[in-house]
Amino acid sequence: MKNYLTYGQVDSVCLKMAKLGENDLHPLMRQLIVNDKVGKIFRVLDGLNDPWYNRTAVLTSAGEVENLWDSTFADGVVTAVTTTTITRSSGAFGAGSLIAITDYDQSNGNSVQALCRITVGGATATFEVIAGTVIPFPVASHRVFVTVIPSLSSNAVDLSTMYVQKVLRVWDDGGTDTQDRNYDEFNDGMAFGLLWRNPFFDKRLCWYHRGDTLQIFQGKSADAYSVVQMEYRGKPALFTDATIANSVDIPPEDNQMLLDEVTAEYIRRSGGTVPPELLSSLEMYKQSAAQAKGGEDIKEAQKATKQ
Repeated sequence: MKNYLTYGQVDSVCLKMAKLGENDLHPLMRQLIVNDKVGKIFRVLDGLNDPWYNRTAVLTSAGEVENLWDSTFADGVVTAVTTTTITRSSGAFGAGSLIAITDYDQSNGNSVQALCRITVGGATATFEVIAGTVIPFPVASHRVFVTVIPSLSSNAVDLSTMYVQKVLRVWDDGGTDTQDRNYDEFNDGMAFGLLWRNPFFDKRLCWYHRGDTLQIFQGKSADAYSVVQMEYRGKPALFTDATIANSVDIPPEDNQMLLDEVTAEYIRRSGGTVPPELLSSLEMYKQSAAQAKGGEDIKEAQKATKQ
């Protein structure tokens, strides 16, 4: 389930709990504090191993350039466009793909265009605007046309706009009867770079993750890409002006810890004194995290002993 609190709600609640007004702490400072505490919770409460942070993303759609239009046409698939997202009723947008959105106003014949880049893929995808203006849809008398240039034309996917801690799996639906076809993982960049010389991989698809780039190798005799997807261990998304209405990217059971941590920091940064009961809660969280970490260390030691 998604968290039921938004970043804006956390900020508002913590301001009230700290007995502060909007002008007592600069909004950018408050965003910095919230992001710092979200990151702390991710690290201290073992977010690296929490399945909550395991996500999937569509990296590319099958085929080459797509030409889409809105659902007011008989075979249209584009159902909604906002200033940051686009939704289609079938298929998916791949992360890193470029999309050209044209809004046509039938009432006056005017058209408005925008060039955008998909940052989070899927049937409902998030994009960033590179140039032009995006007109939200649906709007009466307006029609929308979208050209999609998939991201895997160069066998590399840019992950810089995603919060990726570790790639876990890459696959497509190009197996027998559209079953999953898993790509082989490589952790050695040099070995990955020499795959083209190895005839054993002529029919294989492989991947290698380095920094903000996911590289994909397609053997010369391998079947073409289908809808390529990635499972990855993510990191919490950031609190910014653009994400103020987004759900807080931590498990809901950690909300109280976040509220207490942020409230205490708001009070400190404004020159106040943190109440004893709040300090007691923060100390309790610290002890619980230490105990959980100690338990994990014991398990790892036992596992190593057995080996």
